[in-house]
Amino acid sequence: MKLCLKPKASDLLVIDVFVHIIILLTVISIFYFVMIAPLESKELTEQITNQIDSNMNTVYTNINKDTDNIFNDIVKKLNTPDGKGTSTLDIMSEYYSKPDESTQNWNLIPLFGTIIVLIALLGGFFAIWGTLTQSCNKCVPVGRILLENIVLFGLIGVIEAVFFMFIAKQYVPVKPSYFINQTLSSLKKTFNRDSVSEASSS
Repeated sequence: MKLCLKPKASDLLVIDVFVHIIILLTVISIFYFVMIAPLESKELTEQITNQIDSNMNTVYTNINKDTDNIFNDIVKKLNTPDGKGTSTLDIMSEYYSKPDESTQNWNLIPLFGTIIVLIALLGGFFAIWGTLTQSCNKCVPVGRILLENIVLFGLIGVIEAVFFMFIAKQYVPVKPSYFINQTLSSLKKTFNRDSVSEASSS
């Protein structure tokens, strides 16, 4: 039976750091891409939809009062079907219902970047472990190191899950009325800019 040498403390530290980083990056990446990102998108969509449904009727009524129903006439024209039975609002709705391809491609960059980093870390780990065990003939207790890190991250994961479910999930990062206020501000800027352009041209 071939005997192996006891590894130095520095050898174990290097292996432990690699295992620690690999497990940490894997856990937080899965947690983010599987839970956080979809939940974040869902919550933002629900907040926007809720604000539109809650405030659009009031906004619509107030704008019509201030413009002598001109806005109402514009909306009716946009919602009137053409010869093909399709209105301008239908065309706009269909166009904006499709996911933005550039945004989807941009969101893939962090995912692929994470995978590349994980592959590089795993390659480095196996290179160091192979060097220590084969070239240096040292006994590296990878199983024990892996088990210790799994237990550690399991306990940390439970604490983080409790924090996320009962604290972080309840936090609203943006004031609910922000979307409506921002939409109205953009409309005012657009109308004011068009009015100035028409006045200067005339």
